[in-house]
Amino acid sequence: MNAGLVQRSHPPLVRGGRRVEHPLARRALVSPYSVTQGYRWIGDALLPPGEKALLLSIFKLVDSKTWRWPPRTGDGGGSAVADLALMISRSVRQTRRLIRALEERGLLAVADRRPFRSEYQLLPEALRALGEAGKSAGQADRAARRAQHRSRMDAADEALDRGEPLAPAEAAPPTSPTSPASPAAQAADAPAADAPPASAEPVAGDSDALPSWALSVGRKQKLEPALVASLVRSLWRAAGGTGSWVHEGALARPALRCWRLIDQPSPAAWDRLCAGLASAWHGGRLRGSFPKGWAWTPRGLVELLRQPWARALAELEATRPAPPAPPAPPAPSAAPAAPAAAAAAGLRVAGELVGPPGARVPAGLTDAQLHAELDRRRATVASYVFDCFLAPLRLIDVQDGVAVVDAGSRVCAEWIAEHEDSRAALVGAAGGPVRLV
Repeated sequence: MNAGLVQRSHPPLVRGGRRVEHPLARRALVSPYSVTQGYRWIGDALLPPGEKALLLSIFKLVDSKTWRWPPRTGDGGGSAVADLALMISRSVRQTRRLIRALEERGLLAVADRRPFRSEYQLLPEALRALGEAGKSAGQADRAARRAQHRSRMDAADEALDRGEPLAPAEAAPPTSPTSPASPAAQAADAPAADAPPASAEPVAGDSDALPSWALSVGRKQKLEPALVASLVRSLWRAAGGTGSWVHEGALARPALRCWRLIDQPSPAAWDRLCAGLASAWHGGRLRGSFPKGWAWTPRGLVELLRQPWARALAELEATRPAPPAPPAPPAPSAAPAAPAAAAAAGLRVAGELVGPPGARVPAGLTDAQLHAELDRRRATVASYVFDCFLAPLRLIDVQDGVAVVDAGSRVCAEWIAEHEDSRAALVGAAGGPVRLV
């Protein structure tokens, strides 16, 4: 009977024996790193929650110099698995698995002191490598999210330039599955038989892609963020300013104050006022009308819109007939007066740019090829001219050797037609005559 008791008093030694230990399990180290660095590396490490909680619990127990518990080998103390399980609110069996997982990762060396408490040694170099790898992965992930957010903002920016709406359709509030709607409500919510099915695709230029300043100003002013972004974008586009969404945000509140001062016109009317003043400015019809120090900038345009005479001039510019185009030399082959692509899209011809004698635009020219050729000629024009007038151009079609290009507005088309450097860059990139619509 005594032999049986003795045999049952050492079950781990009889059944499994001691495990193969790490060479540093029974040797105290001197960590070259501080405790603060250790906490930072544990926070940056990409580990499952259970392993990270156990690693942090052991790190709180270890000595600050040796990163060991107890500080000296064979000094007694240590922690039983049950104590660690209580610290991380896990079972003893789960805690043993987590200890083995940390050993396999090379972060922990356990000195087996059964039937007494075990001793734990954290390995500084392995913890440092794991923390730095996790930090690098986190930085790469944040950079990818920033790049994705920037691409979404660029898409919203292009949608604003094209005049597309940014506000998505409001979704109906979800119905709780535990409280079904009444039959009358279900009948009211049911789509009509002849109604087209709702599209599941997101609206172009989703408002989630708008910058934070548009969302913040719209929320505080109780306006749609897309409206705020559209007003600011119209000012920057008309004034020829270049900048990021952050630069444009500084103009949000002045633009809203001016917009309310002139009785809150629609975005189309606001854009028409801005474009009219831009046309008057480029046509030289605003000279001598401003105090000393005034500059043609987006903020200067806001101050100009506050003046009643300036708004009246902008309305007159909208009705002013386009200047007659200079007579073009006869082309080698007759080109159609209005291309089929422009007529089908409802676009008006805004200007004709004649290329070198005998030059014809190749039929296979694409919009990407046109912009690639324009980029090669970027140095021949001013940077603000390229960004404001040449970069937004869009190739529609090639008709009988003539490139049909969408200029976006008559102001842009007139600018390109009147300035030799812009005209030469566009004609050279297309390789032949160009029709601006």
